[in-house]
This record gives sequence, structure tokens and C-alpha cells, in this order.
Amino acid sequence: MVRDLTGQTFYKQRIAPTIDAFRQGEPFGKTFKAVVEFWSPFLITNAVMLAVLTAAGLWWAWFALWLVPMATWYPLITRLRNIAEHALIAKDEPDPLRHARTTHANWLERAVLAPYWVNYHCEHHMFMHLPCWSLPKVHRLLVKSHASDGMLIEPGGYVKVLKMASGKGLPLAA
Repeated sequence: MVRDLTGQTFYKQRIAPTIDAFRQGEPFGKTFKAVVEFWSPFLITNAVMLAVLTAAGLWWAWFALWLVPMATWYPLITRLRNIAEHALIAKDEPDPLRHARTTHANWLERAVLAPYWVNYHCEHHMFMHLPCWSLPKVHRLLVKSHASDGMLIEPGGYVKVLKMASGKGLPLAA
């Protein structure tokens, strides 16, 4: 969590691979082309956002509301969600209903950790092509039909599942 909040994870995942790619290959060979193709959309989009905000007199907003959260808050939230959705699940689990966990989320957890109904993660794995707003309805249908009986569902929310994953909680509910 400290690495996430201090930007170390962002550096390791986004900056270091680019530096390594340039170190490994000839700067104007295939490596350079791949790095440019990978980074161009990101750099162009961010340059446009920074230019628009600067023209509006809000240059600081790009740093404060976009770059800093992307380098700190976003990796932390992603890590917490990945733990809640996939921790303590057998790697070679044959039952597709147990490949991911659905975590009931309160309004605060929904606002901070699980927007767009990502807490219905098992349902998402089962029906990947459904729009996110359909996942709560799918969950209710699975519960009603008892198809959810074999699913990993944590009714205690994100705090409970994170405590369990850290070894400070009770065994997970199935």
C-alpha cells in the first residue's frame, strides 16, 4: 500500500518498462517503434488535457486531479479490488462459479472501491459481455434460482474480505 500511495507501483509498471525497453534495444529499432506506439495515445490525450486546462487557467488540475491520482490512488484501489475479487481462491479451481468472488458493497465501498458494479465480479466472469449495470440483476436471478449456491460471495463487504485476505479475519463465506 505504501508503494502504491508513493507512486512506486506506477513507476514500476509504467515508467521502468519503457526505460528498460530503450536500454535493451537500439533506440531507433523495433523497440523504439513499440514504445512510441504504446505511449502515443496516452501522451497525446494527456497533452490535449493539459493544454485545455492550461488555456482555462487550471493547469494545476491536470496534476492534482489526474496525474497524481493515477500514480497513487488508482494503483491502491486496483490492488484492493484485485485482492477482494481474486485472493484466497484456488489457482486451478475447476468450478467456474469459484474463479472470482462477488463482494457485497455498501454505498461508501461502491463510491470508493467498486464503481460500475465491479463488486459483482463472479457474475462479470460468468457473463463478460453484459453491460455493467446488468450485473446486480444477474446476481439477483442467480440467487433466486439457487445457481449462486456454489459461488464465492462475501456478504460482509470489502473490509471483511480484505481482513480475511490479510489473515486477520474469519474464513471466507462461500
